[in-house]
Amino acid sequence: MKKHTIRSLSVALTFLISLQTAPINCGSAADSLSITTAEVSQSSAVGSAKEKNILTGDVNSDGQLDDDDIYEFDDEAKIKKMPPQADVNADGKIDYEDGDIIRDVLWNGSYFPIGKYYNKDAKFISRAEFVHEIVDTLKIDISAFEKNNGFSDLGGCKYADEIKALSGAGALSCYDSDFYPDKPVDRDFAAYLINWCLGLESEEIYEKALENGWFSESEGEFRERLYVTEEENENILSILKTAPKVYRGNVKLSEDITAENDLIIIGSLDLNGHKLTAKKNMTIAYGGELIVGKGSVSISGDFEAYQAGIEMTDKTGFLCVNGNAKLESIYGDRDAGTMEFRGDVSINSMNTYEKHIIVFAGNKKQKAELTECEFANAEVRDSDELSLTVNSLNLSGTLSADGKALNIVTENGGDALYLRCEKLVADTVNISGNISGGFGEFSGTAINIDGDLIHDNHTVIKNAAI
Repeated sequence: MKKHTIRSLSVALTFLISLQTAPINCGSAADSLSITTAEVSQSSAVGSAKEKNILTGDVNSDGQLDDDDIYEFDDEAKIKKMPPQADVNADGKIDYEDGDIIRDVLWNGSYFPIGKYYNKDAKFISRAEFVHEIVDTLKIDISAFEKNNGFSDLGGCKYADEIKALSGAGALSCYDSDFYPDKPVDRDFAAYLINWCLGLESEEIYEKALENGWFSESEGEFRERLYVTEEENENILSILKTAPKVYRGNVKLSEDITAENDLIIIGSLDLNGHKLTAKKNMTIAYGGELIVGKGSVSISGDFEAYQAGIEMTDKTGFLCVNGNAKLESIYGDRDAGTMEFRGDVSINSMNTYEKHIIVFAGNKKQKAELTECEFANAEVRDSDELSLTVNSLNLSGTLSADGKALNIVTENGGDALYLRCEKLVADTVNISGNISGGFGEFSGTAINIDGDLIHDNHTVIKNAAI
């Protein structure tokens, strides 16, 4: 017979927990688990508890219930749900200070005292309901995940598909063949699910839950085994309404999407010809992928991506960043379409090919720090008004301006700006600072360099004017 040993929290009196099972109906946990008065005899002996396959109380007979006391139960007890027991001193009141203790057994068999932390009117939300409300509030597309069909107790549960999908994706902290949908959700389960949905670090689950205001400390601790009350649940859902929109799994859009809050791509997001609008910031997390195709992306805030994929293979594909952009180690095919940057740009290790165009469209002044990048083509918009400060422009194709002048400022201080392109298209090119590199064809009238020109053959021309 398999035994489970769990150390108790500090409590006050010996009592017996009665064993009880309940049908699975995926309803609210509030009715069956509202705290009510129930007399429990103090005369129950440890021996009688053993006969019920439940051992509780002062097992070392020191007259106190503390961390040295051990609670054991057998698998044969078939523990599904134990209703709260209260008023153990039979004084007609539920009062923790008087020694009343309310206990329950969680889905994994852990014990903890409830009476100290909830009032008698406390109501809880079930695990199934909590999963559904998180999916609904965060607008999670469960079709992106492969379902886990291993649970044996979801028959008739109206939220079964959501539970199976999130379990298959690894979002649920449960490792049993039973899900216990009617059990009240505890803080550990809730915090793990929310952190996963928002793409937060799993190592800091409890810290994030407190920092973000989903829960408050209880006597200076997170107390992960406490049940989530309806009041706490309402607070969580209210906070999550302003949480980032997160795409996990493999998602293919079926309509245009507008994200009112920050947008984070952790899995793969295929625009499938649709428009994605991020009204705040957008991030492609490590290993994430954005497939633009014939779709378009408009980002009002900043855009960041690190070791992520961006695919643009159709000439109509468009990605526009109104804020600043920071991209590093970007992989994927980019041989068509347009990326437009209107704020400052920092790109480390990203190439584009063939007919793809990088557009610099800042407001009067724009800074671009480009490292280990080779672009196919680049264009400067509103070029008569824009001064582009850049450290390197390495192009296999054309550098063009939409106005009469192309104004470039060397970012490297005393070092030369590396400028290379197959074709330079502008009426007048004005370069402030030293420049090295070269171009195959110039379509314009003058190139003015306030500095030195160093050809690829290392020939230096002082204060060049071509």
